[in-house]
Amino acid sequence: MIIPLTLQEQFLEQYQQLTSGLYEIEELRAIEDHLEAGASVLDLGAGVGFTSAAAMLAGARSVHAVEANKDLIPCIEEFLRTNCAGHQYSIQNAIAAESREHHKLFRRTNFLASSIFANGDLPVVEERLDVPSFSVDELLAEGAYSFLIMDIEGAEIEALMSSRLNGIQTLVVEVHPHLYSREKINQVVSRLGHDLGLNLAQIYAYSQIGETFVFKRAW
Repeated sequence: MIIPLTLQEQFLEQYQQLTSGLYEIEELRAIEDHLEAGASVLDLGAGVGFTSAAAMLAGARSVHAVEANKDLIPCIEEFLRTNCAGHQYSIQNAIAAESREHHKLFRRTNFLASSIFANGDLPVVEERLDVPSFSVDELLAEGAYSFLIMDIEGAEIEALMSSRLNGIQTLVVEVHPHLYSREKINQVVSRLGHDLGLNLAQIYAYSQIGETFVFKRAW
């Protein structure tokens, strides 16, 4: 994968992680291990565009990248333009949340740690931004997606407890145990398996900081 040099100017730490192969390494492993060629991908919390590009390079037919932080949209555009020229992709500035309204995004000094949550052990807030929001199911309804990537900095619990995830065959989600309890994670795992037929297939990097869970549809 080609890492755009312009990322070095804005996100030096992330650029160094990308060039060393350490950036979002568990999400990358999950995508490479579980994405089937020809999948249509929805990437929620696309960041600088790395996971979207990884999905495209792993054989996705199309990728729709959704990112709440408008400052990262040019990075996603460059990342995909550099790595996925000639492929089908689209980009949207929005928040995945369960109420369709404008949400406050707490933009932090570390842009990639921005979140809709004001608390947590995260870098201090620089400013609050109003961002249009859509439920996960509303975003899914816009395309025939089969593969969902979700890294939305703590908002995944509420989203996964209320979404139907119609059409999704594989879900790759980063959970954040330092922002909520293990009990809530277990409730999500139970709900996805029992109600939606999406069973937990694999866990990458089990820790208190961040973990990547993969769910596969059983029925």
